[in-house]
Amino acid sequence: MEVNAQKVQHGERGFNDAEARKVGYKAGYNDFVNHLKEAGAIEIPDPLRKILFLKKKDRQQSCINQLQLTTNLVMAFIYDVCKTHGFAYSMYSGRVLPQGLKWEDMPQMAYLEEDGTVSVYGKTSLTTGQIKAAIEQQKTVIAKFIDKGPNWHCFVYTMKGVNGKETGQGPHVHYLSNAWGIKRDKVVSDIKAGKYPYTGNHISYQRYS
Repeated sequence: MEVNAQKVQHGERGFNDAEARKVGYKAGYNDFVNHLKEAGAIEIPDPLRKILFLKKKDRQQSCINQLQLTTNLVMAFIYDVCKTHGFAYSMYSGRVLPQGLKWEDMPQMAYLEEDGTVSVYGKTSLTTGQIKAAIEQQKTVIAKFIDKGPNWHCFVYTMKGVNGKETGQGPHVHYLSNAWGIKRDKVVSDIKAGKYPYTGNHISYQRYS
């Protein structure tokens, strides 16, 4: 169904789509500026800074083992090394549904409520139980890279890992770099396929802080 942009309202003020995008862009920009200010005030621990200048895997691993990371600390570190040391930042992700489910069958959006019920938006041939299984059981992997020339560093997140749902582990992320002897392209292709190379580390991690 086609929608006339002039008839779409966003809130009580009745923005049309073009106006809403402008407001959204400005709000998003202001939020990002505030986020940068907050990140700039975060103290980055020495072991995290040192990994940039260490060439050996075991020495990087030693620094990583001393860390307790948070969402904001990782982003503060990324912003700092990009600004101060000229690194480039990129992010890749991969998601794999449970066996028997296909992305083309999924609704446009689905949300798992705190009480365990599922809110579904858009058409789908799947049952509510199947959609809930897709949300709870899908494998999601995210990799955040910083690169400068042949040197790269990568933090790997899995949803089970950051939520502390991997057997025998609390909330954590993983780290690897070019010192691991793995080609960057291989790491990226694995991530996009919902996999990641063995890193040999579990870094304590706290979300949303």
